[in-house]
Amino acid sequence: MQGATLDRQSNPESVRGYAFYDWGKSAFETSVTTAVLPAWFAYLFLKANGLEAEILGRDMTSDAVWSVAVAIGALLVAIASPSLGVIADRRAIKMWWLRILTYLGAGSTIALAFAPLFDISLQWVWIFVMFLLANIGLNGAGVFYNALLPHMGTDDEMDAISNKAFAYGYFGGGVLLLIHLLMITFIVDGAGSNPSWLIPFVMASSGAWWLGFAMLTFKYVPEPEIENEMESLGINQSAKLAFSELKKTFSEWRKFKTLFIYMFAYFLFIDGINSVTALAGIYGISVLGLTTTALIATILVIQFVAAPCAIGFTKLAEATSTKSALTISLIGWVVVVTAALSFAPLELSQHSEYDFQYDWNEDTSEYDITVGETAFALKLSV
Repeated sequence: MQGATLDRQSNPESVRGYAFYDWGKSAFETSVTTAVLPAWFAYLFLKANGLEAEILGRDMTSDAVWSVAVAIGALLVAIASPSLGVIADRRAIKMWWLRILTYLGAGSTIALAFAPLFDISLQWVWIFVMFLLANIGLNGAGVFYNALLPHMGTDDEMDAISNKAFAYGYFGGGVLLLIHLLMITFIVDGAGSNPSWLIPFVMASSGAWWLGFAMLTFKYVPEPEIENEMESLGINQSAKLAFSELKKTFSEWRKFKTLFIYMFAYFLFIDGINSVTALAGIYGISVLGLTTTALIATILVIQFVAAPCAIGFTKLAEATSTKSALTISLIGWVVVVTAALSFAPLELSQHSEYDFQYDWNEDTSEYDITVGETAFALKLSV
């Protein structure tokens, strides 16, 4: 990073402030992206469209539409990130961009709660748009959040600081998810259903959690100093500078073969990790047939197992090397994800246990379709 002040002793208060950002934004990744929103989105999509809807000339299911939202958000950030990164290295704007993108992400997460205000045919569309914007905010903020790490301490402290932030994230996301699980389990009416306000509350509280703890980051993490900072440029000039620097960097790739190989590998494995994180929830609901409560409980266990493991990998890196610890974690991750592909729902013995139940209605001479225990109750006629 040209002109940046690096490799200075860490400030404990700043490190805690840095880690609290992970604590806050993990609520979006757990309660929203993985645990609750996939089921709510699938329910609203089914209620509005049935099993499939024609979008841009293609019949798409709810999980396919969900995947599109994730992909578009990631693609837009991937296109913009290199240019923003070049400018951020030459201007003291890392914290500024982190704020703006956090406001976008957390604000869009809170806005998910407003879906019930729209007609049923538009509720899933509102969620699609807000989830897309929230993902752009999350991934875009992640670019600048990660760019702050080299400024948080010396080279020898990087593993410990990074893993501390991961541990904070697992604990923070887990604490709020536990609260949401208790609410979904115990706040029910006489028929055993959750009140209509509960799921919107989960969305709004997740956004508020993200934004609230991000305020600690904004308060305690200073903008990194940049020596010989360049003057402020307009949008066109900034874009030209960014692309010229990128072109120059790529033209000299032979001088940095190891770095480019790592960047390519990182692109592949981080995209794989993010894809699994973003799609695991709707995979559990749509494919494995998990109930919302079971899905939340599973994620909750993962959160509290992963938190100490993040600290454990710091010890492993100290005992071996950072590369060895990374290699071990990636190999283990690939094995586990590959094994997960072999999962299939157990054969059900009772008609009422199926997610999609077809019952002949003698009065109307139609089939009633019940989309039930997976997430929310819904009846359709065909």
